[in-house]
Amino acid sequence: MAATISRQLDACNLSDMPDKPATEASADSHGTMPFSTAQSSAVQYIPSLLDSEDIAAVFALGAEMSDELQWVNFDHSSAVTYLHRGDMFGQRCPVVKEKLRLAAVAAERALYGNGKRRKLTFRCVELHRSTRNGGLPEKEHYDRGSVVTVDVRLSPEGAFSGGEFRTVEADGSVKGHGASFAQPGNAMAFASHKRHHVAPVETGERFVLVAEFWTGEARVCGHRCTQRRGLCDAMLVRADEAQAVATDCFFALLDADALEAVHSLDDDSSGCE
Repeated sequence: MAATISRQLDACNLSDMPDKPATEASADSHGTMPFSTAQSSAVQYIPSLLDSEDIAAVFALGAEMSDELQWVNFDHSSAVTYLHRGDMFGQRCPVVKEKLRLAAVAAERALYGNGKRRKLTFRCVELHRSTRNGGLPEKEHYDRGSVVTVDVRLSPEGAFSGGEFRTVEADGSVKGHGASFAQPGNAMAFASHKRHHVAPVETGERFVLVAEFWTGEARVCGHRCTQRRGLCDAMLVRADEAQAVATDCFFALLDADALEAVHSLDDDSSGCE
């Protein structure tokens, strides 16, 4: 499968890149591109990265996880489902995951030069849904801490109007990328520290798959994690909450005699050291 995907990526248009790509020396200790350098970097276009079966698999997983905790904006015009939670994305969409990984590796090489390669891992995989007025309005937004971000259009052609993906260039101008993102399965890969935003959706529904790659450990917590190593603090908090609920349920099932016996174990006079 990897060989097939590699041939597909080789055939993609990755020519829209700087004449002098950023070098390894310009990266910070986490392998990310300095903010100022990132603004001069070019977005990499990858036509038809995903096919119809891939897109159907992503939508199926999104439906399966629709009851999961999501990020939703104030008027519910934009929502994010974290498909990587519990490695659900890897289990349900392994082919899509590999295509995204290979696209990120190719983009990292194009954007960062030919120095030492980074070991990229999945920081998060998000299903974005936007309806009328939804989008990402913050023009100064960038994916801090990540190396490469890959966006894939999932919506059919004509499914929405507005909602153009745009980047802020080094000179402060805004560049739209709608023409290269017009077909389902089309992808864009870019340096995560490049400023980007999404114009408000005017009509219809806009679905996009977003994957961020970094040099920290692969994350499986249900949010965009900022902890690069070890167990996620949010997961530990949820584990403590789950343990508390389980403990309450356990004691709720005990009768009075059993409860008295349990409490006696904590009594200083019980003879226990």
